[in-house]
Amino acid sequence: MIRTTREIKSFSGAAWGERPEVKLAGGPVYQGIILTTNLEPEQIISAELFVNGDPRIRLTGEDMKMLERFKKKWEQDGKFFFPIGDFSGNSLEGQMISGLETSPTDNLIFRVTVAGEPDPNTQGNVTLSAEAIVNSRVQSGLGDGMAQYVPRITTVTFHAGQSGLNIHDSLPHGEGVIIKRVHLKGELEHLRVLKDKRRIWERSAGTNEYLLKHNERAPQPGYFHFDAVESGFILAEMMDTVVQESMEWEMRMTNPGTVQILLETLERIAPPAQSKTA
Repeated sequence: MIRTTREIKSFSGAAWGERPEVKLAGGPVYQGIILTTNLEPEQIISAELFVNGDPRIRLTGEDMKMLERFKKKWEQDGKFFFPIGDFSGNSLEGQMISGLETSPTDNLIFRVTVAGEPDPNTQGNVTLSAEAIVNSRVQSGLGDGMAQYVPRITTVTFHAGQSGLNIHDSLPHGEGVIIKRVHLKGELEHLRVLKDKRRIWERSAGTNEYLLKHNERAPQPGYFHFDAVESGFILAEMMDTVVQESMEWEMRMTNPGTVQILLETLERIAPPAQSKTA
């Protein structure tokens, strides 16, 4: 058996308007966290995973629901799935590559920011518990010597100042930054991606929606989903972002406005040096 669930200790300070958190045990590879709560999606302002003080993954309650719907995963009231690995991959290697490998000495904090108490309050006190999906060392499933990857999910805001063409050139890119998906919430009608002025991806909103559905994805209302790994072959399709000069995202907008951009990325780190024998 490769994966198992592990109960997480109780959150401290679970209450309306508070930021309850829990310390996770170091050592396993974390693939996801299941939250059980009486909170509605809009009442989870954020769920964040910190590794030694570094905020690796940050999602709202609505983000978590959107990602699961996009991947056509089971949805249930009172349950939220906080993704770390990627169970949408067609191979074990692809599913496990973005798992978070930890050591016993790592300081792992999972924190939830809860909205203020509703008025009237028909939900009572906040209830919040969690379980983790874990496995042993990711290397054992992928083979020795393979590069390791660190997952990161972040949100940035882009202000599209005009209808028509708007160019964003400051999304994370460079040596070791790998993009799986970019979810753009805004009135996009067309997206083109360029590396060093060379077009590497281009689709209209209509074509993108058709191809995502063709590949068993479920595009969400109000989003333009750039899914580099829509085929399910994550290792083969994930997009390297190394450039000499620039990486540009050309967005054609129906109307000017704010675009919320949710990025699912991996950061490549070198594998441990192999010892040599005489």
